[in-house]
Amino acid sequence: MKTIYLIRHADDAAQMAEKLPRPAKLYTSELTQSTAQVICDKWHVRHEILPCLLAHDYRSEAEAPALAPPMMLGMPHFATQVIETKPTFKFEDLNANVETFLKLAPKLPHRTTCVVHGEWLHLLLWRVLGFRVDAADEIAAFHAWQAQTPNPVAWYLHIGDSWETWLQVLDLDGVR
Repeated sequence: MKTIYLIRHADDAAQMAEKLPRPAKLYTSELTQSTAQVICDKWHVRHEILPCLLAHDYRSEAEAPALAPPMMLGMPHFATQVIETKPTFKFEDLNANVETFLKLAPKLPHRTTCVVHGEWLHLLLWRVLGFRVDAADEIAAFHAWQAQTPNPVAWYLHIGDSWETWLQVLDLDGVR
Protein backbone atom coordinates (compact mmCIF):
# COMPACT_ATOMS: atom_id res chain seq x y z
CA MET A 1 0.00 0.00 0.00
CA LYS A 2 1.16 3.54 -0.70
CA THR A 3 0.06 6.95 0.51
CA ILE A 4 -0.11 10.08 -1.62
CA TYR A 5 -0.59 13.35 0.25
CA LEU A 6 -2.79 15.94 -1.42
CA ILE A 7 -2.33 19.46 -0.12
CA ARG A 8 -4.78 22.20 -1.04
CA HIS A 9 -3.12 25.40 -2.25
CA ALA A 10 -3.64 27.61 0.81
CA ASP A 11 -2.25 30.44 2.92
CA ASP A 12 -1.39 28.13 5.85
CA ALA A 13 1.14 26.09 3.88
CA ALA A 14 3.90 26.72 6.43
CA GLN A 15 1.83 25.06 9.15
CA MET A 16 1.14 22.10 6.84
CA ALA A 17 4.81 21.70 5.94
CA GLU A 18 5.71 21.36 9.62
CA LYS A 19 3.31 18.45 10.08
CA LEU A 20 3.81 16.48 6.88
CA PRO A 21 6.37 13.72 6.45
CA ARG A 22 9.25 14.42 4.08
CA PRO A 23 7.92 13.84 0.55
CA ALA A 24 9.54 11.20 -1.64
CA LYS A 25 8.42 13.34 -4.61
CA LEU A 26 6.68 16.71 -4.65
CA TYR A 27 4.43 17.64 -7.56
CA THR A 28 2.59 20.87 -8.25
CA SER A 29 0.77 22.62 -11.07
CA GLU A 30 1.95 25.87 -12.59
CA LEU A 31 -0.52 27.74 -10.38
CA THR A 32 0.27 26.14 -6.99
CA GLN A 33 4.03 26.59 -6.92
CA SER A 34 4.02 29.11 -4.04
CA THR A 35 2.51 26.54 -1.67
CA ALA A 36 4.87 23.86 -2.98
CA GLN A 37 7.83 26.17 -2.37
CA VAL A 38 7.03 26.35 1.34
CA ILE A 39 7.21 22.55 1.50
CA CYS A 40 10.43 22.60 -0.55
CA ASP A 41 12.02 25.07 1.86
CA LYS A 42 11.08 22.97 4.89
CA TRP A 43 12.29 19.62 3.53
CA HIS A 44 15.01 20.78 1.10
CA VAL A 45 13.40 19.04 -1.85
CA ARG A 46 12.55 20.22 -5.35
CA HIS A 47 9.11 20.25 -6.82
CA GLU A 48 8.21 19.14 -10.31
CA ILE A 49 5.31 20.38 -12.38
CA LEU A 50 2.75 17.68 -13.12
CA PRO A 51 0.40 19.07 -15.81
CA CYS A 52 -2.57 16.91 -14.76
CA LEU A 53 -2.73 18.77 -11.41
CA LEU A 54 -3.80 21.96 -13.19
CA ALA A 55 -7.20 23.40 -12.29
CA HIS A 56 -7.94 26.88 -13.63
CA ASP A 57 -11.17 28.68 -12.91
CA TYR A 58 -13.23 26.64 -15.30
CA ARG A 59 -16.30 27.85 -17.14
CA SER A 60 -19.06 25.77 -18.65
CA GLU A 61 -19.02 27.83 -21.85
CA ALA A 62 -16.40 29.93 -23.58
CA GLU A 63 -16.75 33.61 -22.80
CA ALA A 64 -17.19 36.17 -25.57
CA PRO A 65 -13.92 37.96 -26.38
CA ALA A 66 -13.46 41.35 -24.77
CA LEU A 67 -13.70 44.32 -27.14
CA ALA A 68 -11.56 47.42 -26.95
CA PRO A 69 -12.86 50.03 -24.47
CA PRO A 70 -15.62 52.29 -25.91
CA MET A 71 -13.42 55.41 -25.75
CA MET A 72 -11.10 53.78 -28.32
CA LEU A 73 -13.85 52.82 -30.76
CA GLY A 74 -13.50 56.09 -32.70
CA MET A 75 -9.84 55.37 -33.40
CA PRO A 76 -9.50 53.41 -36.65
CA HIS A 77 -6.95 50.86 -35.44
CA PHE A 78 -8.95 50.11 -32.26
CA ALA A 79 -12.44 50.01 -33.77
CA THR A 80 -12.55 46.28 -34.31
CA GLN A 81 -9.64 45.19 -32.15
CA VAL A 82 -10.38 42.23 -29.93
CA ILE A 83 -8.36 42.06 -26.75
CA GLU A 84 -6.69 38.66 -26.53
CA THR A 85 -7.85 36.36 -23.75
CA LYS A 86 -6.46 33.07 -22.54
CA PRO A 87 -8.19 29.94 -23.77
CA THR A 88 -11.03 28.92 -21.49
CA PHE A 89 -10.30 26.02 -19.17
CA LYS A 90 -13.48 23.98 -19.18
CA PHE A 91 -14.86 21.50 -16.70
CA GLU A 92 -14.07 18.75 -19.19
CA ASP A 93 -10.40 19.76 -18.95
CA LEU A 94 -10.52 19.53 -15.17
CA ASN A 95 -12.14 16.10 -15.39
CA ALA A 96 -9.55 14.93 -17.92
CA ASN A 97 -6.75 16.07 -15.59
CA VAL A 98 -8.23 14.14 -12.65
CA GLU A 99 -8.70 11.10 -14.90
CA THR A 100 -5.03 11.29 -15.93
CA PHE A 101 -3.99 11.54 -12.28
CA LEU A 102 -6.08 8.50 -11.33
CA LYS A 103 -4.24 6.48 -13.98
CA LEU A 104 -0.85 7.85 -12.91
CA ALA A 105 -1.29 7.64 -9.12
CA PRO A 106 -0.55 3.90 -8.74
CA LYS A 107 2.85 4.51 -10.39
CA LEU A 108 3.85 7.33 -8.01
CA PRO A 109 6.18 6.50 -5.12
CA HIS A 110 4.93 6.09 -1.56
CA ARG A 111 4.84 9.45 0.30
CA THR A 112 4.41 11.52 -2.85
CA THR A 113 2.97 14.95 -2.08
CA CYS A 114 0.85 16.86 -4.62
CA VAL A 115 -0.21 20.49 -4.21
CA VAL A 116 -3.58 21.11 -5.87
CA HIS A 117 -6.56 23.48 -5.93
CA GLY A 118 -9.70 22.78 -3.94
CA GLU A 119 -11.97 22.13 -6.94
CA TRP A 120 -9.46 19.59 -8.31
CA LEU A 121 -9.39 17.85 -4.93
CA HIS A 122 -13.19 17.77 -4.70
CA LEU A 123 -13.46 16.25 -8.16
CA LEU A 124 -10.86 13.63 -7.25
CA LEU A 125 -12.89 12.70 -4.17
CA TRP A 126 -16.09 12.55 -6.26
CA ARG A 127 -14.38 10.22 -8.73
CA VAL A 128 -12.82 8.00 -6.02
CA LEU A 129 -16.29 7.64 -4.51
CA GLY A 130 -17.32 6.14 -7.85
CA PHE A 131 -19.33 9.00 -9.31
CA ARG A 132 -18.99 10.15 -12.90
CA VAL A 133 -19.20 13.59 -14.52
CA ASP A 134 -19.75 12.67 -18.14
CA ALA A 135 -23.24 14.14 -18.53
CA ALA A 136 -24.76 17.53 -17.64
CA ASP A 137 -26.87 16.10 -14.81
CA GLU A 138 -23.80 14.39 -13.29
CA ILE A 139 -21.84 17.65 -13.47
CA ALA A 140 -24.74 19.52 -11.83
CA ALA A 141 -24.86 16.88 -9.07
CA PHE A 142 -21.12 17.28 -8.52
CA HIS A 143 -21.41 21.08 -8.21
CA ALA A 144 -24.30 20.79 -5.75
CA TRP A 145 -22.31 18.29 -3.68
CA GLN A 146 -19.12 20.39 -3.89
CA ALA A 147 -20.93 23.46 -2.56
CA GLN A 148 -21.85 21.55 0.61
CA THR A 149 -18.59 19.66 1.11
CA PRO A 150 -15.90 20.96 3.50
CA ASN A 151 -12.63 22.09 1.96
CA PRO A 152 -9.90 20.62 4.22
CA VAL A 153 -6.31 21.65 3.72
CA ALA A 154 -4.82 18.16 3.48
CA TRP A 155 -5.99 14.74 2.34
CA TYR A 156 -4.27 11.48 1.78
CA LEU A 157 -4.97 8.95 -0.92
CA HIS A 158 -4.32 5.29 -0.11
CA ILE A 159 -3.72 2.96 -3.00
CA GLY A 160 -3.72 -0.73 -2.22
CA ASP A 161 -2.29 -3.65 -4.14
CA SER A 162 -5.66 -4.57 -5.60
CA TRP A 163 -8.68 -2.43 -6.50
CA GLU A 164 -8.93 -0.52 -3.24
CA THR A 165 -8.32 3.20 -3.33
CA TRP A 166 -9.65 5.65 -0.82
CA LEU A 167 -9.25 9.30 0.03
CA GLN A 168 -9.39 10.62 3.56
CA VAL A 169 -8.97 13.96 5.30
CA LEU A 170 -5.60 14.25 6.98
CA ASP A 171 -5.88 15.40 10.60
CA LEU A 172 -2.91 17.74 10.78
CA ASP A 173 -3.38 18.19 14.53
CA GLY A 174 -2.88 14.44 15.01
CA VAL A 175 0.31 14.30 12.91
CA ARG A 176 3.57 14.83 14.73
